[in-house]
Amino acid sequence: MRLQSSTRALSESHGVLLSTRPLSLDAASLSRRGLSLDVPPTMSAPPGRANAARNYTSAKRKICSICGEDFNVKGFASHEAACARSQERLNRDRQLAAQIAQAQRDAEQERFKRFREEMGSVGTSSHIGGPVPGPSNIEHDYEPIPLVHEVGDIKTQYHPKTGKASMVQSKAAYDAAEEQFRTPPQPPDNPWRPYRTRSDFGFADIALSACLNEEHVEALIKLIKTVASGQDQFTISSHAELRKLRQSASAYLTPYQEMKIQVPYEDEVRDYKVWACDLWDWATDQLHDPRLTPHWAFDSLRLFRWSGTKWVRFRDEPWTANMLWEVQSVLPEGGTPFGFIVYADKTKLSSFGTQKGYPVMVRCAQLPIEIRNGNGIGGGAIVGWLPVIDEGTAEEGKKNFVDHKRIVWHEAFYLFIKKIEVLAKTGFQCDLPNIMRNFYPFLVMLVADYEEQCFMAMIRGGHQSLCNCPRCLAKSKDLTLLEQHAIPRTPENMQAVLTEAQAPGNTRAAADKVLKDYGLRGNPVCDLSSSSFPNLTITQNVFWKLLNTNPYRALSFDKLHAYDSGLLGDHIWPETVSLVTASGRWAIAKVDEQASSFPVWRGLTHFKQIVNINFNDGHKFQDLSKCLKDLQEETGPDGKDWNFPKVHSHQHGPDDIEDKGITANYNTKPFEKMHGSLKKSYLRRSNKRNVENQLLTAEHDLAVMQIIRANIEDYDTFHNGVEEEDDEDDPDDNSTSARRTSTRVIFDDRISFGAPEKPKPLAELQSHVMDLHKDVTTVLDVLQIRSRNGDKISVGPHDEVVEYRFLKVSYESEETWKQETDFLRCTPSWFGKERRDHVIIDTAEGPIFACLLVMFTCTTADGDTHPFVIVKPLDGPVDPQERDRVMGFYRVQPSAYDVEVLPAQAIIRGALVTPDHGSPASRSYFVVDHDPDMFIRLNSLRRNRFR
Repeated sequence: MRLQSSTRALSESHGVLLSTRPLSLDAASLSRRGLSLDVPPTMSAPPGRANAARNYTSAKRKICSICGEDFNVKGFASHEAACARSQERLNRDRQLAAQIAQAQRDAEQERFKRFREEMGSVGTSSHIGGPVPGPSNIEHDYEPIPLVHEVGDIKTQYHPKTGKASMVQSKAAYDAAEEQFRTPPQPPDNPWRPYRTRSDFGFADIALSACLNEEHVEALIKLIKTVASGQDQFTISSHAELRKLRQSASAYLTPYQEMKIQVPYEDEVRDYKVWACDLWDWATDQLHDPRLTPHWAFDSLRLFRWSGTKWVRFRDEPWTANMLWEVQSVLPEGGTPFGFIVYADKTKLSSFGTQKGYPVMVRCAQLPIEIRNGNGIGGGAIVGWLPVIDEGTAEEGKKNFVDHKRIVWHEAFYLFIKKIEVLAKTGFQCDLPNIMRNFYPFLVMLVADYEEQCFMAMIRGGHQSLCNCPRCLAKSKDLTLLEQHAIPRTPENMQAVLTEAQAPGNTRAAADKVLKDYGLRGNPVCDLSSSSFPNLTITQNVFWKLLNTNPYRALSFDKLHAYDSGLLGDHIWPETVSLVTASGRWAIAKVDEQASSFPVWRGLTHFKQIVNINFNDGHKFQDLSKCLKDLQEETGPDGKDWNFPKVHSHQHGPDDIEDKGITANYNTKPFEKMHGSLKKSYLRRSNKRNVENQLLTAEHDLAVMQIIRANIEDYDTFHNGVEEEDDEDDPDDNSTSARRTSTRVIFDDRISFGAPEKPKPLAELQSHVMDLHKDVTTVLDVLQIRSRNGDKISVGPHDEVVEYRFLKVSYESEETWKQETDFLRCTPSWFGKERRDHVIIDTAEGPIFACLLVMFTCTTADGDTHPFVIVKPLDGPVDPQERDRVMGFYRVQPSAYDVEVLPAQAIIRGALVTPDHGSPASRSYFVVDHDPDMFIRLNSLRRNRFR
């Protein structure tokens, strides 16, 4: 079977528009052409010119009687006609110019006549009682005497090309003319067209000015239709009433409270505002939600998987890891640990970063990850706002001020955990239905980037610190020695350091040296003017107050900031860009071109250029890393120092997996996504001043609305039954209505097609495969698919089939053993470009990669529908290269078969395949390990290839 290619020739036609301009007929334009208004409307050749022309003519040339020029006999007739037309136009222009000149002279005479009449009415000494002399016919070389005007008269002078004479008007006449000129025309009967009604336009105007997206517009239209049809009532009459309703509904959740703290700094005491909701109050709201009751996992457990020879333990959720198990082991009999995952980080609210926010966010460790890391009920929540301390130029970098900011952070955060401090010791007896537990709350994970982790651990960060790791006491100069494991920080050994620093008789300098050796920060709370402190007191870490909480162990490896925006974004990527730019413009253009040609994949950012743009988003660097695969063998000519904390941080990654489960449990990505809601509220719901209360009120209202919305959905489900949800992904950009109608065809629990085309004869698909009907018949026969009578099914070229553009395939993940889903496309137009995704095909010889060419269904005479795909297999022979083995590449090449027809059920999952631009004619392709499942599958294939 061979893929038959066809080409289409496109042609474009171009038209030429020829335009002419009318001649200007005013005096000024004629004078520019060398003409005078007083020239008579005739034209003759200059004396002697015609005779001179005749002296140089021959039998083959003739002289034009109009212009006096000689021309070849062959072209003389056409010239003579054209010249006659030009002469005629010129005569008309001269006649009109003469008329204009005469009109101007007549107007001048009339004006002079009116002036003499006005002067005659006044009277003179030489003409008393006698007649007033009329205008003289004698021409004078002086200007006529101007008319007498009143103060305030308006003179209007038009451009000469308009052909309009100047005029003088009184102010009243000018205003009346202006008012009449600007009187608006009569409006049309239906000014809102093309909108059908005035209300339709009003709705469209509001939707556009409010920047409503498609989802919001659809929801609002549905609401209006519901009210208009009489199914429900709308009773809100004003914004004030709406605000009162929101305030009434806010009782669903614990509100934020404004509190103040006082922290001494140098010779003053500074006040700071903190907006906070106690963590336990927030947890109580979660426990009271009946929707979450079936999902709680309060008991710690251990999971094992049989490998064929032994039981191997694995960890995924936090309650399957070590920390919850260990905490439950030390609790009193019947005690249940309740773990919090806490995140805090400053964020820029305004475009220029002048307005910042400092939200504190939290999640419950004992809810499943799809709920915990989601955006709905049981997901992350903002529980407060830490003070944002402005650092002036005078205080920038000062040790005392840096220490002061650390102290403010810990003093403010204590307001979030005051109740937990007590309950961690006494427990909390919960008597809710189905939740009869004695809870002991603690902090199981602290999630933050490196800068924020230094605040939480209260250490000195950066290169100047002797021990700048918040997790252990590794020396700053030894961060790249990952095979060496330093002593971990614990509340006990760090408290011992503070005790040593606060020893009686220690000077401030001596105490600071003790803290500095361990990378700790601390600031005496007494008078700093003295050099000695007999009773030196240093602010302690706020998390030391919580029983069963080890803040250093709770600090978690952050893949997003350590790898994506850290190691890659801050270090590897700048080095890569410098190497590319050093190679010249051609290299930059080549890299950008190849980045733009990288295949589109759901969930990955597609870059049009990557060299000369800057990214501030770690998610973009994560997506960019999928396009890059290289080795760092040497630092380069600049001798870059790779000894920094983020290189060292992943040494603690394996410990975190054992203690807290998979990295998704403590990744900052789900928390950082919540910054978007704050920025949106800042732009749309605040007055840009004193924004803390405004933003937190908006977040509280949104959370309450989410609960009420869920209540309504539960009500509808209970009374009306469960409705099937639409596909999560848009099937095809050519058919926006496809997802609003029932167009999905589900064949089993794994495969479903979407975005159907109109039915067509099977023969129309034979541009891909000759005798396609025979191949389809063969596939049905091989699969032993028979008619209901037991006969073989034969498919003809004129049988109707339906082609599809969208494929949804589910598979069991090799990483989690849970079901994952790929959304694939096979369409000639995806946002203006052709898109043919790749898949893994299950064959008797093992899995192979292939490119989707066509997806279609064929319905037999019995009414049974069978799905098929036409693919281009990429299982051609590949010569293993040492470079591929070293760099972890998995290369594929086209098969000897151009195309194959297969049942859609043979698809295992989707694959991201990109061309090898270095191979001849791009015959080779690389398979990208863009997710953990594909990473595991490719590792197995690589082992087989390079063994």
